[in-house]
Amino acid sequence: MMKLFGLVLVVLCFSLAGFGLTNRLTQRVKRLEQGQAAIRQIRLTLSSSKASSLRVLQMTEHRTGGDFPLIHRCIELAGKGAPFPEAWRIAAEELPDLPQEDKVLFEQAGEILGRDGIRQQEEALLQWERLADMRLGSARDKLKSHARLYNGLGVLTGLLAATLLI
Repeated sequence: MMKLFGLVLVVLCFSLAGFGLTNRLTQRVKRLEQGQAAIRQIRLTLSSSKASSLRVLQMTEHRTGGDFPLIHRCIELAGKGAPFPEAWRIAAEELPDLPQEDKVLFEQAGEILGRDGIRQQEEALLQWERLADMRLGSARDKLKSHARLYNGLGVLTGLLAATLLI
């Protein structure tokens, strides 16, 4: 009886590992979607308000309901006296659920804000959105192709391990 319980536990552990990898991909897609929507809202707010970068972030956070943690963290750091570019960079580095290459993408968005005229910022943010679209499409494709693979591989590996332990 104890051996059967142990074998079930082995299968369960490997299965959960596969499901965990799938969840990581799902969270990445979700975070990229939130970030893209937030940057789009920043661009729209920037063009309509002509306000400072920090004020644009505050309005964006209010309009988006604070879904994207980068904006809230950047406002928090700037409120403590950090210069806007530094606050944005730190907030981008702290983003959860994203690999480093995606964090760098969001750091680039912060480099656009406040550096040139409003028109140039809007155009640069539009280009950033196109790049983010490609990154998001790639992440969705990876999720679609790898999710079943990770889930199935986790279960099968667990069954193989249990079989070998019998």
